[in-house]
Amino acid sequence: MADKRVEKTLVLIRSCYFKLKFERKAKKITVTDICQEANINRGTFYRYYVDALDLEDKIETQCVNELIEALLSNYSYDGRYSGFLDSVLEYVKDHRYEFELVVGKMSGTNAYSKFCNKLCTTAMPVWIKRGNVNERTAAILLKYIAAGIYSLLGNLVDPDETLDLQEFKKLYYNIGTYNISNIIY
Repeated sequence: MADKRVEKTLVLIRSCYFKLKFERKAKKITVTDICQEANINRGTFYRYYVDALDLEDKIETQCVNELIEALLSNYSYDGRYSGFLDSVLEYVKDHRYEFELVVGKMSGTNAYSKFCNKLCTTAMPVWIKRGNVNERTAAILLKYIAAGIYSLLGNLVDPDETLDLQEFKKLYYNIGTYNISNIIY
């Protein structure tokens, strides 16, 4: 188990980064900005991160990994979506700021690439083993699914969108039921 002081410092740095990110939208955030907001010295920041981009990259990676875990934790590889959406929506609700960074308007192509790659490397072996698809077909379908999930979830956290949870569930269910499941299974 990690030192509680270290965990507290890392949480503080991340929290200040998110606060600044949402206050400034697309403006650049510097190490100095983060250190001033967190009331820490630069040496403390550099003990854990190379620079502000390294911090953002590590946050994106962690968020993508957690999102994929939430996506796949209750996923049934037989094409049914029983507890699947609830686990995804629970994750979104509990990690709104992180999630908005990864799939919202402020996310970039790097977060999207990480998401697609992680989803493909996690789900593809199972689809190939349990499904009726070869590796090439699975890769194409997973990229299609990743783009759809990413877009729908981005709309879900976008304050300018009016997509509610019931619409989201219906859209996701229809995409999964009528497009992908019939091809794979």
